[in-house]
Amino acid sequence: MNPQVQALIEAIRAATPPDAPRLWDLDPVAARAAANLFFAALNHGGPEMAEVRDVAIPGRRGPIPAHLYVPRTARSLSPGLLFFHGGGFVIGSPATHDRLARELAAGSDARVLSIDYALAPEHPYPEGLDDCVDSARWLGEHGRELGVDSGQLVIGGDSAGANLAAATILRLRDEGWARTFRGALLIYGRFARGETPSIRAWGDRDLILSQRVMQWFEGHYGAATARPGDDPYLTPLLADLGGFPRRS
Repeated sequence: MNPQVQALIEAIRAATPPDAPRLWDLDPVAARAAANLFFAALNHGGPEMAEVRDVAIPGRRGPIPAHLYVPRTARSLSPGLLFFHGGGFVIGSPATHDRLARELAAGSDARVLSIDYALAPEHPYPEGLDDCVDSARWLGEHGRELGVDSGQLVIGGDSAGANLAAATILRLRDEGWARTFRGALLIYGRFARGETPSIRAWGDRDLILSQRVMQWFEGHYGAATARPGDDPYLTPLLADLGGFPRRS
């Protein structure tokens, strides 16, 4: 195992009370409350921003909340990163990923728009993905209102957010959206489903994620009964990637 990953696992174990309930024993509301407490301890000490403000993005089911992060090095018109937080499609928010968004903004000199997409099971697949697609379209057309250069857009996310970012650019391509993102920042995403070498090797171990935890997430997302290759927006790794730039 990569030493950095091993160190992260050990740090999480040290911070987790021995009597803490397992995620799969909680309902989604209780799981979100526990996640909020956990992430609150990680969100201290992030880079200072020139501005952090709320944004409401028009969506097909109503306004989509988002946080805009403007780094101190931002120009009047800056590159933009459209960011989707992780959390298995069930937990997490821009608030839980506040420090990560700040670090991405400060490290890239880009304005970061972190989306509060709809969570499952209250909003099962594809409702959260619809929010991501609507946000991408809006930012491409209205980026200048936020000081974002629509010609220098990147899309990204971590974990479930990386899945959503990949699915969003697939949807945009397939739906004929004329504008394109210049790149994608996909951080430890879930791009395949079913039995994989990684699942077989690590799925039953008590690490950050286990197969049982992943099944809990996917069951709430509404994807557990789908076969891995049925829907490329659930399983981006199996999608036709024609028309995308090669890895640089």
